[in-house]
Amino acid sequence: MKVTPIDERTSTVLDVMRWVAALAVVLTHINDQVFLSIAETPVEARSLPFVVWKFITASGNEAVIVFFVISGYLVGGAALAEFLRDGDVKLSKYMLKRCARLYTVLVPALLIGATLDIYGTQLAGGAAVYAERLHHLTVAGFFGNLVYLQGIFVETFGTNDALWSLTNEFFYYVIFGMGLFALSKNRSVLQRTGLFVLLGGLAWLIFPKILLFGSLWLLGVAIRIMPLRRMLPVAISVGQFLVTLIAIRVFFEWEWRESMLAHYGVSLLAAASCALLIASLQARPSKDSREMPSLVRHPFNRIAADFSYTLYATHYPFVMFVIALGETLFGRGRHMTYTGSWDLVMVLLLVAAAMVYAWLMYLAFESKTRHVYNWLSQGLDRAQAAISRRQVRNDSNLGHINEA
Repeated sequence: MKVTPIDERTSTVLDVMRWVAALAVVLTHINDQVFLSIAETPVEARSLPFVVWKFITASGNEAVIVFFVISGYLVGGAALAEFLRDGDVKLSKYMLKRCARLYTVLVPALLIGATLDIYGTQLAGGAAVYAERLHHLTVAGFFGNLVYLQGIFVETFGTNDALWSLTNEFFYYVIFGMGLFALSKNRSVLQRTGLFVLLGGLAWLIFPKILLFGSLWLLGVAIRIMPLRRMLPVAISVGQFLVTLIAIRVFFEWEWRESMLAHYGVSLLAAASCALLIASLQARPSKDSREMPSLVRHPFNRIAADFSYTLYATHYPFVMFVIALGETLFGRGRHMTYTGSWDLVMVLLLVAAAMVYAWLMYLAFESKTRHVYNWLSQGLDRAQAAISRRQVRNDSNLGHINEA
């Protein structure tokens, strides 16, 4: 079994997919908050631009599923590569990397998001905007989200509904890393037994939905070890992925989310289509030197991909605050009836503002992830060294006692 390395072409396309998926989530949330649904919108207001906007901004669920597959491909694939190479996984380093990555963004997202929510509720137009979510802004909710228990024991904190998927990601990281650690060559039978009991407890905790959707994350891992030789041409794979997303929007209404199995079925369709695209990139002949289109190779894609996690984790409280400000200043901003193209212009300006806000948050926090990891790693090394020195002293003292 061999883990396929990620070449530059695949990495470039994944960058595009990451930031576009994050943007799709932002568009979905803005659409949900700003405009009435099509069913609630008067017939005379259902213009072609408005219908197109509604169609484009309804793929937030599929975007999260794309994140799951890519996460499994990148994070799970890297851990599996280490396991297959060394026969072991340095679990402490693995979890430090994951925690540095997650918490460098999550902590400021919670704190600054709560600040925006609190000030937003104090605006004259904030009462209606925040009415449904005021009960989410609790101390228990803060600490519950801080340890990724949203959706299990607590609700997502404040207005930041996007944080639900971080619970999934966190437990997938933990369970996969611990699973590889338990299977490593250096574990004793007792250690393996204890680890598998703990894994069983974690699986029970996230059963059924989070655990079920973990199969989509594992699909990304599976691609890295598939001995792919011939797949669809990349252009056709991109086409089938886009057609699948369109088909989901055409043939499935939001009501399917009420049934977990139906939700999973639609999500599996999106995940399989995304996996086929990534597999086609991975299976590209090694001598294929054709460049990707210039639009795909544009440096903006790397920049946008770098702050895609921040965009995902921070946009919702900012969007809600701006909407509350609009309600205060202009008397409209939330659940509006579409009145013309200027409404779309204003919404696109909100999208741009959310991206600028996320980019600034990225510069302030996520861009420091490597420094945070190094700091945590040095602290862990110092702690392990101190424990080793204490153990040596204890052994030495025990030796002197025995001699006496």
